[in-house]
Amino acid sequence: MFFLNPTPSTKLFLFILGLIPLFSNAQYLSEKDIDRLDELGVYSTIPLEDLPSYENQFRSILESDKKMRRNKTSAILVGALGVVSSLSGILIMSSDSGNGISNTLMGGGINGIGVIEMGVSLVLFNTSKKRKQERNALLERLKVDLAP
Repeated sequence: MFFLNPTPSTKLFLFILGLIPLFSNAQYLSEKDIDRLDELGVYSTIPLEDLPSYENQFRSILESDKKMRRNKTSAILVGALGVVSSLSGILIMSSDSGNGISNTLMGGGINGIGVIEMGVSLVLFNTSKKRKQERNALLERLKVDLAP
């Protein structure tokens, strides 16, 4: 075991490993995050000396915004897939080729799947709207904090 009798190189390695957190800047906002906050009209209104005290609020706003955009994108994709599935089911049900009963059953099943997918997209849209309201409430709270 190298911990029982550490060599000088092991001690140096552990010392350098202990210094890594001091030089990492994971606490700071990335350029992408700053640009997004500027788009929301928040970041540029705060004096530079006050920025570190608002970092937790910035992170909450960005997290809520990210969830909102993710849910909205998912809702659009699932909704489009639902429309395509539903239309495919209707086309299969109305086709004249093959056995009429099998076309009806298969088309009805695909149409049902499409309707379910559209229902899921509505839930995702509502969740996206909820996240947008949450983000806007956080933005308003931050603007109230900044008001003189």
